[in-house]
Amino acid sequence: MARENAAICDSLGLTSIPSLQSFGATPIKYLSITGDAKNLNNIPRIGRNDFQGASAVTSLAISWSQIRSLEDEAFAEMPGLKTLVLSDNELQSLSAATFSGILNLRELDLSGNKHCTFDETVFEHIPNITVLVMGDMNLQTLKATFFDSLESLRVLKLYSNNIKTVPENLIVNLASLESLDLSSNQLQTVPVQWKPKLLTMTQVHLAENPLQCNCLLSWLREMPSHFVHSALDSSSVVCNGPQKLRYASFVNVPDKDFLCIPPKVLRCEQTIYSVDINQPLSISCEYDGDPVPEIKWTRPDGHEYNGRNTSEGAYEVTQNGTLIVNGVTMSDYGDWKVMAYNKTASDEMSITVHVITTTTSTSTTTTTTTTTTTTTPKPTTTLLTTPTTKPQTAKTQTLTSTTTSALPKLTTAVQLMTTQAQTLSVATDATKPVEAKREKEKETVNWILLVAAAAAGGTVVGVICTIIMCCKKKHEANERNQVEPFELEIY
Repeated sequence: MARENAAICDSLGLTSIPSLQSFGATPIKYLSITGDAKNLNNIPRIGRNDFQGASAVTSLAISWSQIRSLEDEAFAEMPGLKTLVLSDNELQSLSAATFSGILNLRELDLSGNKHCTFDETVFEHIPNITVLVMGDMNLQTLKATFFDSLESLRVLKLYSNNIKTVPENLIVNLASLESLDLSSNQLQTVPVQWKPKLLTMTQVHLAENPLQCNCLLSWLREMPSHFVHSALDSSSVVCNGPQKLRYASFVNVPDKDFLCIPPKVLRCEQTIYSVDINQPLSISCEYDGDPVPEIKWTRPDGHEYNGRNTSEGAYEVTQNGTLIVNGVTMSDYGDWKVMAYNKTASDEMSITVHVITTTTSTSTTTTTTTTTTTTTPKPTTTLLTTPTTKPQTAKTQTLTSTTTSALPKLTTAVQLMTTQAQTLSVATDATKPVEAKREKEKETVNWILLVAAAAAGGTVVGVICTIIMCCKKKHEANERNQVEPFELEIY
């Protein structure tokens, strides 16, 4: 619909930018392409060619349209553009090139784009803007120099961004700033360095922040009463702490109650921990202080983990100051230090961590294999009946299961050799003298011992048989060396 140089295309469920030629020959100065929360447009991308013939447009609003990306120089066809509203879309990123070609821009509204990323160079081509709205963008943190290039900025709105702290120099260089909206954030205090700047401003909105009414915020009570009641919107500014002042109206708290309490590490669950290497470790402590102290953990080697709700590698410090180590190493062995600190003082406590290393021992089992060798003497031609002789049984210690299974074979071999030896001995008795018989018996016994040793292999029985054989050999040698007694006959 065209009306007085304005084109209003609201709540039409559009999927693209409409052609301005359809609105007639009258130049369009105000163009609105806006949906709402229940009736969104679906225009995912905007490019420079979407605004052909829009050179006369000075005000453009495209909201609730699910825009995700903007081409570089997307608005360059509108060099006279002064007001640009891109609120409540799904913009993913912005760069300086996005706003190239619209040097005359004065007002920019980016609010409601909760997942948009950019850096401080984004305003490089629009240095003359006077109104900047960046509310509800989940900014959380801001660099101190983020707005320094905007020397003409008069109104800055940063509401509902989960901002916990603001840099001391964030606004001090904005000479033209008149109005600042930081409502509905997570601020506990406001830097005292802002005091000179706030004295020159007309509006400062701090409502719905968890302000701590302590000594660090007492400087606001020193401001002139007319400034506190008007500029600070004091009717909705309340204290969130300390406990005795909670929900009290900021302007009604007596000066003497704006106190600070030095930080203190009250206690820790344990002061000595013993943990197996590579296992997780959690150390919890209780802290006190006003302002609420920051927490710093220092490892035995001096490495620091500073600040609540921070993480670095395997180490994490939670919002309540608990240290979590996801797998301890030898670097964690020793005395840890936890420090609670704020701008007034600090306090610390030591916690000892013992790291237990596990030693793995390797057990080696040696198996001895015994091989039984049976030697069968050649049979003689004389066959005689040999009495049965029971072999002597010795109690031995079994070295391995293999040796135990070889003992029956050893007994059989000894019995066989004994029988053969006795047969040989009887046959020899019939043909040889007594001395030869004795020598043959000794030789037979030696053979028996030798075979037994071979059959026993590496067992104790083999060792014993070998010793006996050696002893007999020595005894035989001694007998051969003896001098036969003789009688001297005297005639």
